[in-house]
Amino acid sequence: MSIIRSNRKTISISVRDGELVVHAPLGMKQEAIDQFISRHRRWIEAHCVPPKRLDLSNGAEVVLFGKPYRILEGYPLLGDDFLRLPAERREQSAISLCTLLAREYMSKLTAEIAAKYGLHYTGVRIGSARTRWGTCTSDGRIAYTFRCVFLSAEEAYYLAVHELCHTKHMDHSPAFWREVGKILPNYLAIRKKLKHNTWAMKWL
Repeated sequence: MSIIRSNRKTISISVRDGELVVHAPLGMKQEAIDQFISRHRRWIEAHCVPPKRLDLSNGAEVVLFGKPYRILEGYPLLGDDFLRLPAERREQSAISLCTLLAREYMSKLTAEIAAKYGLHYTGVRIGSARTRWGTCTSDGRIAYTFRCVFLSAEEAYYLAVHELCHTKHMDHSPAFWREVGKILPNYLAIRKKLKHNTWAMKWL
C-alpha cells in the first residue's frame, strides 16, 4: 500500500498495478486514513489483485479447494497437508498434481450433485482454460479448468451446480437461473465471489 499526500481536501483510494494507493490531504492523521481504509475494506478486497504467480518455493503455503498445503521438495506428490515438488520443472509438476486433484475432486462432486438432484451428464474432463472455470456441451459433457483447485469448496460446489444445470438449459435464461436457485438459493453471493477470483487463472 502506498499513501500519497498532497494539497487536496478529500481522501480517495485507487488501485495501480494491483497495489492499493491512498491519496490523502497533507494534514490528515494516520488514524483517519486507517479508518477510511477500514470502511472501504470490501471494495479494496474486490479490486486489489493478489500476486501474478503462485509461490512454489519450499515452505510456502498453497490453498487448494479451501485446504492449505505446505510445499516441500522431493518427488511429486500431493499428501494430506503437503504438496511435494521437485527442484526442477517445479511449475509443470504443480500443474500435473493440480490437474489430478481437480479431476478427483470435481468428478466426485459432480457425480454427488447429479445423483442428489436428478441431473444427467455424460462425462467430466479437466482442461487448462484460462477464461472459463467450466463448460458444458449440448450432449452433457462437462469440462473444468484445473485452475478450479484455487477456488473454495463453496465456489467449487457452485461451479459444479452451474455446469450441471446447463444439461437442462444451455443458456443463461431466467429458467436456467431458477434451476440453479433451486439447489443454491444463495448462488448470487457465491457467483460474485467467483467473479472476483478470476485472477487465480493467472497463477499457473
